[in-house]
Amino acid sequence: LQKEQEANRIKDEFLAVVTHDLRNTIQGVMSYSQLLERKVIEPRLQILARGVVESARHMSNLTNDLHDLARMGMQAMRVEPQTCTLRTTVDTVLEEFAEFATQEKVELKEPEVDAQLTCRADPVRLRQVLSNLVSNAVKYNHEGGSVRVSASSVINGVRIVVEDTGIGIPPEAQANVFDLFTRASNHKRRDSSGLGLAISKQLVELHGGTLELRSTAGEGSIFTVFLPN
Repeated sequence: LQKEQEANRIKDEFLAVVTHDLRNTIQGVMSYSQLLERKVIEPRLQILARGVVESARHMSNLTNDLHDLARMGMQAMRVEPQTCTLRTTVDTVLEEFAEFATQEKVELKEPEVDAQLTCRADPVRLRQVLSNLVSNAVKYNHEGGSVRVSASSVINGVRIVVEDTGIGIPPEAQANVFDLFTRASNHKRRDSSGLGLAISKQLVELHGGTLELRSTAGEGSIFTVFLPN
């Protein structure tokens, strides 16, 4: 048992180091391809450059998930909560996915988040959680569908809701939706590691909060984050 634990530790450390180095390399590819996309004039080259940017972004997301997975195995994930202005974080995340939503023909609704509302959270990890939720809400939506983020102050904390009009999650899949490498059977897309929700749940719980799901197949999903004061 001790040898097995040591082997797992070495594996997790190796994965953490490799994915850390890969992230830097992929970021370079993304930066250069974004520059190329802005500079080229010929439409065909712009399309090709945009394709490189999207592929690099996908690789970056997968690498980030694998890096966090390794850190979970090492029990090295940490959060450093501070006072965050929630509307600023939500606006940043929605701006990040604006182009993706346009491509998918999904509307990002105006967020229902008061400009003065604050919460106690690690700003980097909070953005990561919301990015995962908004990304999924767009990715698994219908053409012409929508995504809305709202937040409100509740007893002892803040509640953040990400709601979509997408394909939803079947009842039999909902119990395992936060497990590693899980994809619901009605999710046909494969541009996902199956790690995002598991990592998001752990990050929220590291804050002392909760991440919950309500979903109806064919009608959409509602993910609710509670963060304590």
